[in-house]
Amino acid sequence: MSVTIVLDGKRIARAADVYRALAREIRFPRHFGENPDALWDVLSERGPADLSVTWRDAACSARLLGAAFPPLVAVLQAADAAGLLSFELA
Repeated sequence: MSVTIVLDGKRIARAADVYRALAREIRFPRHFGENPDALWDVLSERGPADLSVTWRDAACSARLLGAAFPPLVAVLQAADAAGLLSFELA
């Protein structure tokens, strides 16, 4: 089953918003820690899948999230490089 997640940068003001948006489509464990390491754990345990994540208006999110933005993007890019998902900044 193909899953497409679109993160709307104009609506993402906190890192928790990113985790909530991803959790709606990806089964996160109850004990999910809402941090980049925990996100990597979930994505890598999920394994390769037909998952696509597009972060629209990413520049807006970068301004709103500040220092929290680069680590989130780094995890999604690493997951893309590992073949766990397809990730695009738009």
